[in-house]
Amino acid sequence: MTTPPAAGRAAPAPHARRAQRLRSKHLLGVADLTPEEVLLILDTAEAMREVGTRAIKKVPALRGKTVINLFFEASTRTRTSFEIAEKRLSADSLGVAAGASSVVKGETLADTARCTLRPAGGRRGSSTRVATRSAPSRRACSTNALN
Repeated sequence: MTTPPAAGRAAPAPHARRAQRLRSKHLLGVADLTPEEVLLILDTAEAMREVGTRAIKKVPALRGKTVINLFFEASTRTRTSFEIAEKRLSADSLGVAAGASSVVKGETLADTARCTLRPAGGRRGSSTRVATRSAPSRRACSTNALN
């Protein structure tokens, strides 16, 4: 027995190949997505909509992971939607406002992210990934205040 397609969507051909994951870790637009990746995103959205109807709205996708959001502009809707998504994916989350961080002293976004992640489980020399467009500087991180 097959499940009927969602309203407004055509049923996939029985032989259609579904993408198992996106080719890129970062989704910055839809122009470069394959049709299979678009279907994967829509299928994932449908599954998450079902999660939203449960009494406990959580899945273990990010359990044990820490997500740190660095906001450089006031953005209530974006910040809260990120926090809700992180909680539904079972992540530990932390929000940092630029005005309350070392950015006001001249630290780069990359350094702020690296230093913030270190107390959350990262360690010097570990492979913490930080996505940024600014050139990283070589400032040292001090985490003694958090220990």
